[in-house]
Amino acid sequence: MVEKNIASVPDVFNSAIRIQMLASLSVSPMSYANLKKVCQCSDGTMSHNTKKLKEEGYIIDVKFHVSKENRDAARILSGSKIIPRTFYEITDLGLQEYKNFINLILKEYNKQQITEMQEKGEKNYEKDLRIAD
Repeated sequence: MVEKNIASVPDVFNSAIRIQMLASLSVSPMSYANLKKVCQCSDGTMSHNTKKLKEEGYIIDVKFHVSKENRDAARILSGSKIIPRTFYEITDLGLQEYKNFINLILKEYNKQQITEMQEKGEKNYEKDLRIAD
């Protein structure tokens, strides 16, 4: 994302759910269940938004099966009921685009704050605000 203008942000960032997903995944990979819980959304909303993020190359999903008897292990025990698990992970592209988006938001916010401080006649505002590069 090379945009310098908030109006030219990719469509991926037009959804608060997708922004929340990227924010959460920027910290660590998450299971479907945990990501759904953090985003407080339905299965349909999860499916729609993860699909969009995957299509854009911002996240990947990792699927594996865990036995019912040993849910914490990523291996299959013979004769056990198998439970599929999906984890999501942010890609390098996704992380970079998310950081660019956050920096753009910070830059726009700081510009607005500087304008308001200038209009009020305040001095030394530049040292009080961090302009994101």
